[in-house]
Amino acid sequence: MAIGATVHLRCAPGREDELVAQLTRLRSKIRQETGNIYYDVYRSRTEPGAFLITERYRDRDAVRAHAKADYVQGMGEQLRQLLEGEMVVQIYEGVTDD
Repeated sequence: MAIGATVHLRCAPGREDELVAQLTRLRSKIRQETGNIYYDVYRSRTEPGAFLITERYRDRDAVRAHAKADYVQGMGEQLRQLLEGEMVVQIYEGVTDD
């Protein structure tokens, strides 16, 4: 069963370009993971500094492999330095087999 996630981020003022650069580098690595179906980053059109990440993985094993990747673990602290507040992560389980 597929696993999905959303991540809501609020960027610290004046750090948006840095955050976009970090997320872009991270996305290029994550998209190469065998179990990743998509990983997309969005910037709010109405709330300055608000970002949304949507992710989907083939199954729980793919999520575990993703979480253990060195670049994911190392990027967490780098991203936190660019944020205002905490990341809000929601994990979802697919309700269909496709």
